[in-house]
Amino acid sequence: YDSSRNQVGVFGGGNGGFPTDTFFLYDVATNAWSQPALFMGTDPIHRNWMAFEYDPIGDRYLMQGGHDTLTYWSAGPNCHGDFWQLKNDAVNGWTWTQLIVDQGAAGAGGTVGDPGVRFGHDMVYDSARKRMVLYGGAYRLSSSVGPVQLLDTWEFDCDPTSTTYNTWIQVSTTSAPGANSFYAMAY
Repeated sequence: YDSSRNQVGVFGGGNGGFPTDTFFLYDVATNAWSQPALFMGTDPIHRNWMAFEYDPIGDRYLMQGGHDTLTYWSAGPNCHGDFWQLKNDAVNGWTWTQLIVDQGAAGAGGTVGDPGVRFGHDMVYDSARKRMVLYGGAYRLSSSVGPVQLLDTWEFDCDPTSTTYNTWIQVSTTSAPGANSFYAMAY
């Protein structure tokens, strides 16, 4: 939720058979939806089951991972581990910037210093600590093996005064809800 503009952003999802790459804004004050134009440069492939949240300090939406089919049992290149920001640039308007390149199988389940390939996960913005908190999800890299459920927790530092700004940190927790995907989080 973008409290400075009183707006909610929505990206991707499915529309009855295919994942989309559309972006909509809901203006809470006017009770109206709009679809702003996106700058046509490098942008993420259409997807669903990704984590998407607003970072008020960076004035940007952040998106991690996801899946580019509507079939839960699909595998391989349909699962993503990339990380993007969507920011309203004064020159180009709404523009995607890739912050972390998809690591593919090497990054499945967070093995390369970021959450890596996953879908069905969620993240929320922790305003007290200025961090995104991401939990769980699943990944599947082979059509012959079922999805691997994840129970890891990651934080993305959104505080520009921090020494770990714009980096992911895997958090060691003493307990977790268990391996989980397709759930909801709130802060």
